[in-house]
Amino acid sequence: MKAIFATLLTILFLTSCNSNERMVKKFIKRINSREINSASKYLWPEDHASFFVFNERFLLNDKLTTFDIKEVIENGTTITAKIDLLNAKDGLTAYFDSLGLLNGNTLTLSFTTRKTEETDYISVQFPWEDCKLPPNLKRSSIQTEALNLRSGPGLGFPVQRVANQNEDLLIDADYLNDGWRKGFIFEENGMVETLYFSSKLSDENEISFFTLGYFATTSLLVLCILGLLVLLVCIPLLIFGVMSVPAGGVGILLLGLLCGILYFTYQIIESMFFELFLINLPY
Repeated sequence: MKAIFATLLTILFLTSCNSNERMVKKFIKRINSREINSASKYLWPEDHASFFVFNERFLLNDKLTTFDIKEVIENGTTITAKIDLLNAKDGLTAYFDSLGLLNGNTLTLSFTTRKTEETDYISVQFPWEDCKLPPNLKRSSIQTEALNLRSGPGLGFPVQRVANQNEDLLIDADYLNDGWRKGFIFEENGMVETLYFSSKLSDENEISFFTLGYFATTSLLVLCILGLLVLLVCIPLLIFGVMSVPAGGVGILLLGLLCGILYFTYQIIESMFFELFLINLPY
């Protein structure tokens, strides 16, 4: 019991050292690992749309670009991060250069802090005016095995691409046409290609950009308590059950539960390591 109490006190002490500067570092480290859902945990919800577009344009198919933080300066509600862009593609450097944020290979990003009653966030915009996307976007999912994407809203326009079932496309929320949607696909250089496709063979949804993990909004103290309960109670009981029950359906069920609990425990450990020490464990 003393060990458990000491662990909880340690967690409380370490989390009290959290800061907005640290939150920026967490955001960037999650991006570098391409854990975009987890990165969005720290971002002001109204910024998720611009972050999603930024990810679709530049990060989704780029495993090499790294954002190396050199300096973080906190001044009131503003946080300025000096970041070296490593292995960045031309489209990404051109994008930041067009915003006046790039000096050589050094990127300067300014974050502001935002608060709700329960949570602190950082806010940063990744605008898309340079690629002429409309201001209001929704998301459409293809509902058929394959769907032609055309250069205009009609069967007489040539097919430019073919989308597969369940593929998601950004669409213009303000485009009015009973039979067609106006969608967007990002080219390798980050520019946008406008295409049209049937509304009867696709759906339309309000954008829900990020589905966060089980523990995305869970406090570190709660994670610690959950982890201790699982390690000290659930896993020993399941191991005892697996070893005690004869081979058969019940034993297989208990073994499956044990595997699920171990995966659950791993997620807790990954979240705790990252929040405390900024160490990314593989998902």
